[in-house]
Amino acid sequence: MDQKKSRNQRIAVVDVTTMTITIYKQEFRVLDLQRFDDNLIIGIDSPIYMTTYVKVDIDNEKTEVIKRLNQ
Repeated sequence: MDQKKSRNQRIAVVDVTTMTITIYKQEFRVLDLQRFDDNLIIGIDSPIYMTTYVKVDIDNEKTEVIKRLNQ
C-alpha cells in the first residue's frame, strides 16, 4: 500500500524565552508569510493559484504539539 506524502505546510513558532517550539494544527499549501503584528501572523496561502489570505492568531489557534528545546 502506497502512502501519499503530505506536502502541506504548518506554522511553527519558537519562543526563546520559554525555550519551546509550538507547531500549529492548521495546514497550508504554499504559505507566504507577510508580517507579524503582536500575536497575529498575516500571509497568503498559495500566492499564485487559488490565493487565500491568512490571519493566524497564535493565542487562539489549535496546536498540534509543543516541544521543549534543549538548553
